[in-house]
Parts: sequence; structure tokens; C-alpha cells
Amino acid sequence: MKNKIRVDHKMLSAYLDGELTEAEKKAVEEHLVLSAKARALLSDLEGIREAFAQWKPKGPNPFLADRISERIAEEAALGNRMRSFARQFVQRFALVAMLLVVAGALIVLNHHLHNRVELITLEAYLEGALDRDLREVSTVTEADLSKDLVLDLVLSGNVR
Repeated sequence: MKNKIRVDHKMLSAYLDGELTEAEKKAVEEHLVLSAKARALLSDLEGIREAFAQWKPKGPNPFLADRISERIAEEAALGNRMRSFARQFVQRFALVAMLLVVAGALIVLNHHLHNRVELITLEAYLEGALDRDLREVSTVTEADLSKDLVLDLVLSGNVR
């Protein structure tokens, strides 16, 4: 009886993996009885399958694994040192900034204490200005009293 399914390399591999339907499996088995070439190919596939089942990939060279571990540890330590350096830099920068603010405040305070700046209102300032003007006018002698001269003295601030 001639089977209607074409049995090739792919079909034999599926047969070994148990991926065929019952009809396909029966057709492959019938073909294997009739074809020595198919039996040889199936035997080769079984040998390859066994070889792969026994094959275990090699792990990395122990020397390489040690070098990688050392490098990871070195980079982690370097990262820790960099974070520590950055933390110290920020702390020192903040300290210098704070010292500059305090120094500036002390300079301003010293300036105010040295000059004894007194804050006065506008009314007090105008009273003081009026008093100065009256004193200036009062130093004028009777001979110098003329309206124009007194007005000039008051406006210019010049007393003879």
C-alpha cells in the first residue's frame, strides 16, 4: 500500500519528537519498513538527538568569571567613592555659602553700628531743614536784610 504523505527530514524529526497525528505516524512507520534510506536518516537523527541530550555547554572560564567579579566590585567601590566625594562637596559648598552669608551680615551690621544711622520720618526731616534755614537767615546782619538777599540765601543755602 502506497502512503499519500511525503516522508522527508522534517517529517522524520517530527516523528522522533512525537508531534505527528496517528495517521501521519502510521504512514511514517510504513515508509520506514519500505525505505532503507529513510531508516538511515532516522538513525542519524536519533544519534544527533542523543548527542544534544548529552551535551552540556561549558561555563565561562573560571579566570574570566573571577575577573568579571573583580571588575564589578571595583566599579561598585568607585561609585561609592564618587557618591561620597559628591556628598562631601555639597556639604563643603553649603558651609562656605553659609559663612559668606554670615560674613556679609556682620559687615552690614558693623557699617550700621559705625555710622549710627538713625531712621527719621519725613516730618522730622522737614523740621530739621526748616531749623537750618532759620539759623542761616538769623546769621544775616541787619544791613544785609533785603528780601532778595534773604530769599537767595534760603534757596541757595549759601550764608556769608
